[in-house]
Amino acid sequence: MRETFPGVFHIHMDGWENFQELRAEMLGNHFGFVMQEFCGQPEGYPSYAPAAHVSWWIDSGTKFQEKWNELLTLARTFSNFRGYFEGEWVATDQFVPESNGVFHPPPWKFVSRRLHGGNGEQFRQSELHLVYDREKSDARITKALLEAGMFGAYMEQAGIIYTIMTVQGYLDQIARAKELLLDYLSTTGGIVDATLKEERIVRHQLFGVTPQELAPIIDRIEEGSRSQNLDPVSSTG
Repeated sequence: MRETFPGVFHIHMDGWENFQELRAEMLGNHFGFVMQEFCGQPEGYPSYAPAAHVSWWIDSGTKFQEKWNELLTLARTFSNFRGYFEGEWVATDQFVPESNGVFHPPPWKFVSRRLHGGNGEQFRQSELHLVYDREKSDARITKALLEAGMFGAYMEQAGIIYTIMTVQGYLDQIARAKELLLDYLSTTGGIVDATLKEERIVRHQLFGVTPQELAPIIDRIEEGSRSQNLDPVSSTG
C-alpha cells in the first residue's frame, strides 16, 4: 500500500517544449527534484499529460518559498522553455477503501471549459487526483470517469502502473467534486489500491504558454445524470 502525505508542499515543472536542459538542472543534486514521467493515457479521450514532469516536496512553507524563488531565477535563464511551474499545498491525501458494491457509472458529470485568461483567471485554484492500480481495477471505472468529465494518464511507481484521473477548478467546485467522488467510490465496486488527493495551488508561473492552452477546469457539475454508454453489469473492456 502506498503512503499518503497530507499537508506537504509540492513544486512541479511541467515541460512542453525545450525543457531538457532545465530539467537536467532541476534533477541535479543542488535542486533535488525527482523524475515523475507519465507513461501514456487512455485512448480515445483528451489527455493533458506534459512531455516532462519533475517534482519536489517539503513540509516547510518557508523552505518551499525559498525553493520557488530560486527556481524562477533558474528558469528565466532558459528563454526558449515552454511549460509552467506550479506550487501546491496538499489539502487532502487519503486512502479510498475498496467497495463491495456492484459497478455503476457515476450519477453526475463535470462539464469543463478553458480558462479565460482575463480577470485574474490565469490558473486553476485546485485539483483532485484519483490514483489507483490500473491492472487490478475494473476497466469500466476508468471509462466511467472519463465519460463523466475527468481526464486521465498513467504513471509507473515501484513497478506498478497507476491510473491518475484528474479534475481541476475553483475551490468550491473541487470541494463538491471531492464529495461526489468519495460518495460514488463508496458504492461502486472495482477500484483497487486507490487514493484521493486534493492539491491547492499556492504559486504558479507560465513560460511561453497562455492560460487558454492549459488543461480545462470545471464549468459546472451536472448532478443526477448518468452516462448511457456504460454497461452496469459486464466487466469486460
